[in-house]
Amino acid sequence: MNSIYFLIDGENIDATLGVNILKHFPRADERPRWDRVLRFHPWSNDQCSALMTCPALADVAEDSDCSSERQPKPVPHPGTFSASSNHSDSTDSSTNETDPESETPDPNGLFFLNASQRTAMTFVQALLAIGWTPVLLTSDNPELKIVDMGIQRTLEAIAKDRPGADVVLASHDVDYLPQIENLLDSGHRVAIICFREYLATSLADLEERGLEIIDLEYDVQAFNVPLSRVSPIEIGDFDPYQFI
Repeated sequence: MNSIYFLIDGENIDATLGVNILKHFPRADERPRWDRVLRFHPWSNDQCSALMTCPALADVAEDSDCSSERQPKPVPHPGTFSASSNHSDSTDSSTNETDPESETPDPNGLFFLNASQRTAMTFVQALLAIGWTPVLLTSDNPELKIVDMGIQRTLEAIAKDRPGADVVLASHDVDYLPQIENLLDSGHRVAIICFREYLATSLADLEERGLEIIDLEYDVQAFNVPLSRVSPIEIGDFDPYQFI
Protein backbone atom coordinates (compact mmCIF):
# COMPACT_ATOMS: atom_id res chain seq x y z
CA MET A 1 0.00 0.00 0.00
CA ASN A 2 1.55 3.28 -1.08
CA SER A 3 1.58 6.25 1.26
CA ILE A 4 -0.07 9.39 -0.09
CA TYR A 5 1.00 12.99 0.46
CA PHE A 6 -1.25 16.01 -0.06
CA LEU A 7 0.60 19.31 -0.45
CA ILE A 8 -1.46 22.51 -0.55
CA ASP A 9 -0.13 25.77 -1.95
CA GLY A 10 -2.52 27.88 0.11
CA GLU A 11 -1.46 31.22 -1.37
CA ASN A 12 -1.85 30.06 -4.95
CA ILE A 13 -5.26 28.45 -4.51
CA ASP A 14 -6.59 31.43 -2.56
CA ALA A 15 -5.30 33.95 -5.11
CA THR A 16 -6.67 32.03 -8.09
CA LEU A 17 -10.07 31.70 -6.44
CA GLY A 18 -10.32 35.33 -5.35
CA VAL A 19 -8.63 37.18 -8.20
CA ASN A 20 -9.41 35.07 -11.26
CA ILE A 21 -12.76 33.47 -10.47
CA LEU A 22 -14.68 35.40 -7.82
CA LYS A 23 -13.17 38.84 -8.50
CA HIS A 24 -13.44 39.55 -4.78
CA PHE A 25 -12.15 38.28 -1.45
CA PRO A 26 -13.83 34.89 -0.90
CA ARG A 27 -16.71 34.79 1.54
CA ALA A 28 -16.96 31.90 3.99
CA ASP A 29 -19.43 29.97 1.84
CA GLU A 30 -17.22 30.41 -1.23
CA ARG A 31 -14.13 28.75 0.23
CA PRO A 32 -13.06 25.15 -0.37
CA ARG A 33 -14.00 22.48 2.16
CA TRP A 34 -10.50 21.26 2.84
CA ASP A 35 -11.66 18.13 4.64
CA ARG A 36 -13.13 16.92 1.34
CA VAL A 37 -9.82 17.53 -0.38
CA LEU A 38 -7.94 15.48 2.21
CA ARG A 39 -10.32 12.57 1.70
CA PHE A 40 -10.31 12.68 -2.09
CA HIS A 41 -8.05 10.00 -3.54
CA PRO A 42 -7.40 10.27 -7.29
CA TRP A 43 -6.58 6.58 -7.69
CA SER A 44 -9.44 5.18 -5.65
CA ASN A 45 -12.56 3.75 -7.27
CA ASP A 46 -14.75 4.88 -4.38
CA GLN A 47 -14.98 8.58 -3.63
CA CYS A 48 -18.05 8.32 -1.42
CA SER A 49 -16.08 9.04 1.72
CA ALA A 50 -14.94 12.33 0.25
CA LEU A 51 -18.49 13.42 -0.50
CA MET A 52 -20.11 12.32 2.74
CA THR A 53 -17.57 13.91 5.07
CA CYS A 54 -18.96 16.73 7.15
CA PRO A 55 -17.50 20.03 5.84
CA ALA A 56 -15.76 21.16 9.00
CA LEU A 57 -13.76 23.91 7.41
CA ALA A 58 -14.86 26.83 5.30
CA ASP A 59 -14.82 29.42 7.99
CA VAL A 60 -14.27 28.54 11.61
CA ALA A 61 -17.45 30.29 12.67
CA GLU A 62 -19.65 28.76 9.96
CA ASP A 63 -21.87 25.82 10.84
CA SER A 64 -22.75 23.49 7.98
CA ASP A 65 -24.29 20.04 7.73
CA CYS A 66 -23.24 16.81 6.05
CA SER A 67 -26.10 16.62 3.61
CA SER A 68 -25.00 15.60 0.14
CA GLU A 69 -27.86 17.70 -1.21
CA ARG A 70 -25.76 20.79 -0.61
CA GLN A 71 -23.13 19.54 -3.01
CA PRO A 72 -23.14 21.37 -6.33
CA LYS A 73 -23.69 19.16 -9.34
CA PRO A 74 -20.35 18.68 -11.10
CA VAL A 75 -20.15 20.23 -14.55
CA PRO A 76 -18.79 17.88 -17.24
CA HIS A 77 -15.32 18.92 -18.24
CA PRO A 78 -12.97 17.44 -20.82
CA GLY A 79 -10.28 15.23 -19.41
CA THR A 80 -11.73 15.03 -15.90
CA PHE A 81 -13.74 12.48 -14.02
CA SER A 82 -16.64 13.09 -11.68
CA ALA A 83 -16.20 12.45 -8.00
CA SER A 84 -19.86 11.54 -7.85
CA SER A 85 -19.49 8.56 -10.17
CA ASN A 86 -18.96 4.94 -9.23
CA HIS A 87 -20.57 5.17 -5.83
CA SER A 88 -21.89 1.62 -5.85
CA ASP A 89 -20.47 -0.77 -3.31
CA SER A 90 -18.95 -3.64 -5.24
CA THR A 91 -18.01 -5.64 -2.12
CA ASP A 92 -19.98 -8.67 -1.01
CA SER A 93 -22.16 -7.62 1.92
CA SER A 94 -22.01 -11.14 3.31
CA THR A 95 -18.34 -10.84 4.24
CA ASN A 96 -16.31 -8.34 6.23
CA GLU A 97 -13.07 -9.19 4.47
CA THR A 98 -11.41 -6.43 2.49
CA ASP A 99 -8.93 -6.55 -0.31
CA PRO A 100 -5.64 -5.06 0.96
CA GLU A 101 -4.90 -3.76 -2.52
CA SER A 102 -8.12 -1.73 -2.51
CA GLU A 103 -7.53 -0.11 0.87
CA THR A 104 -6.67 3.56 0.82
CA PRO A 105 -3.79 4.65 3.07
CA ASP A 106 -4.24 7.42 5.58
CA PRO A 107 -3.30 10.70 3.87
CA ASN A 108 -0.43 12.90 4.95
CA GLY A 109 -1.88 16.38 4.51
CA LEU A 110 0.59 19.27 4.47
CA PHE A 111 -0.95 22.74 4.18
CA PHE A 112 1.74 25.34 3.42
CA LEU A 113 1.19 28.92 4.59
CA ASN A 114 3.26 32.10 4.62
CA ALA A 115 3.43 33.12 8.27
CA SER A 116 5.80 36.06 7.80
CA GLN A 117 2.87 38.36 8.36
CA ARG A 118 -0.25 37.96 10.47
CA THR A 119 -1.62 34.42 10.26
CA ALA A 120 -5.20 33.56 11.22
CA MET A 121 -4.57 31.06 13.99
CA THR A 122 -8.26 30.11 14.04
CA PHE A 123 -7.77 28.83 10.48
CA VAL A 124 -4.65 26.95 11.56
CA GLN A 125 -6.54 25.34 14.46
CA ALA A 126 -9.37 24.36 12.11
CA LEU A 127 -6.88 22.71 9.75
CA LEU A 128 -5.46 20.72 12.65
CA ALA A 129 -8.95 19.67 13.72
CA ILE A 130 -9.74 18.04 10.38
CA GLY A 131 -6.42 16.26 9.96
CA TRP A 132 -4.12 18.67 8.14
CA THR A 133 -0.59 19.49 9.25
CA PRO A 134 -0.12 23.25 8.79
CA VAL A 135 3.38 24.16 7.62
CA LEU A 136 3.95 27.78 8.63
CA LEU A 137 6.97 29.28 6.89
CA THR A 138 8.63 32.63 7.58
CA SER A 139 11.45 34.74 6.20
CA ASP A 140 12.83 38.22 6.75
CA ASN A 141 13.27 38.52 2.97
CA PRO A 142 9.93 39.56 1.43
CA GLU A 143 11.24 38.72 -2.04
CA LEU A 144 11.47 35.00 -1.32
CA LYS A 145 8.58 32.77 -2.41
CA ILE A 146 8.84 30.78 0.77
CA VAL A 147 5.71 28.65 0.25
CA ASP A 148 6.96 27.62 -3.20
CA MET A 149 10.38 26.85 -1.77
CA GLY A 150 8.94 24.74 1.02
CA ILE A 151 6.80 22.71 -1.35
CA GLN A 152 9.65 22.28 -3.82
CA ARG A 153 11.92 20.93 -1.10
CA THR A 154 9.21 18.58 0.14
CA LEU A 155 8.59 17.21 -3.36
CA GLU A 156 12.31 16.66 -3.77
CA ALA A 157 12.50 14.87 -0.42
CA ILE A 158 9.61 12.57 -1.34
CA ALA A 159 11.27 11.72 -4.66
CA LYS A 160 14.53 10.94 -2.87
CA ASP A 161 13.44 9.13 0.28
CA ARG A 162 9.82 7.97 -0.15
CA PRO A 163 9.91 5.55 -3.10
CA GLY A 164 6.48 4.65 -4.43
CA ALA A 165 4.65 7.36 -2.49
CA ASP A 166 1.69 8.99 -4.21
CA VAL A 167 1.68 12.78 -4.38
CA VAL A 168 -1.25 15.17 -4.71
CA LEU A 169 -0.39 18.86 -5.13
CA ALA A 170 -2.91 21.69 -5.05
CA SER A 171 -1.58 24.59 -7.09
CA HIS A 172 -1.44 26.12 -10.57
CA ASP A 173 2.19 27.20 -10.35
CA VAL A 174 4.71 26.28 -13.04
CA ASP A 175 7.50 26.63 -10.45
CA TYR A 176 6.87 23.01 -9.44
CA LEU A 177 7.42 21.65 -12.95
CA PRO A 178 10.95 20.20 -12.40
CA GLN A 179 9.93 18.44 -9.19
CA ILE A 180 6.77 16.95 -10.71
CA GLU A 181 8.67 15.77 -13.78
CA ASN A 182 11.22 14.10 -11.50
CA LEU A 183 8.51 12.35 -9.50
CA LEU A 184 6.82 11.05 -12.65
CA ASP A 185 10.14 9.89 -14.09
CA SER A 186 10.86 8.09 -10.80
CA GLY A 187 7.65 6.08 -11.02
CA HIS A 188 5.51 8.02 -8.55
CA ARG A 189 1.83 8.57 -9.18
CA VAL A 190 1.24 12.32 -9.16
CA ALA A 191 -1.96 14.34 -9.26
CA ILE A 192 -2.54 18.06 -9.26
CA ILE A 193 -5.69 19.69 -7.88
CA CYS A 194 -6.57 23.01 -9.46
CA PHE A 195 -9.06 25.05 -11.40
CA ARG A 196 -8.19 23.40 -14.66
CA GLU A 197 -8.49 26.45 -16.90
CA TYR A 198 -5.87 28.29 -14.81
CA LEU A 199 -3.32 25.51 -14.63
CA ALA A 200 0.05 26.42 -16.12
CA THR A 201 0.29 25.04 -19.66
CA SER A 202 3.58 23.29 -18.94
CA LEU A 203 1.93 21.36 -16.12
CA ALA A 204 -1.17 20.56 -18.19
CA ASP A 205 1.11 19.07 -20.85
CA LEU A 206 2.34 16.50 -18.31
CA GLU A 207 -1.04 14.78 -18.49
CA GLU A 208 0.35 12.81 -21.44
CA ARG A 209 3.10 11.54 -19.14
CA GLY A 210 0.72 10.34 -16.46
CA LEU A 211 -0.07 13.42 -14.39
CA GLU A 212 -3.65 13.29 -13.08
CA ILE A 213 -5.36 16.67 -13.35
CA ILE A 214 -8.21 17.08 -10.90
CA ASP A 215 -10.60 20.02 -10.79
CA LEU A 216 -11.14 21.37 -7.28
CA GLU A 217 -14.78 22.18 -7.98
CA TYR A 218 -15.96 19.69 -10.61
CA ASP A 219 -14.12 16.56 -9.42
CA VAL A 220 -13.46 17.04 -5.72
CA GLN A 221 -16.74 18.94 -5.25
CA ALA A 222 -15.01 21.00 -2.59
CA PHE A 223 -17.53 23.86 -2.65
CA ASN A 224 -21.01 24.20 -1.23
CA VAL A 225 -21.95 26.79 -3.84
CA PRO A 226 -21.27 26.69 -7.61
CA LEU A 227 -18.57 29.08 -8.80
CA SER A 228 -18.99 31.39 -11.76
CA ARG A 229 -16.52 29.90 -14.20
CA VAL A 230 -16.20 29.97 -17.95
CA SER A 231 -14.52 26.82 -19.23
CA PRO A 232 -14.82 24.54 -22.27
CA ILE A 233 -17.44 21.77 -22.24
CA GLU A 234 -17.24 18.71 -24.46
CA ILE A 235 -20.28 18.90 -26.78
CA GLY A 236 -21.28 15.34 -25.89
CA ASP A 237 -21.53 16.41 -22.23
CA PHE A 238 -23.25 19.73 -22.90
CA ASP A 239 -26.45 20.18 -20.88
CA PRO A 240 -28.45 23.22 -22.03
CA TYR A 241 -30.53 23.09 -18.83
CA GLN A 242 -27.51 24.35 -16.92
CA PHE A 243 -27.83 27.61 -18.85
CA ILE A 244 -31.58 28.22 -19.02
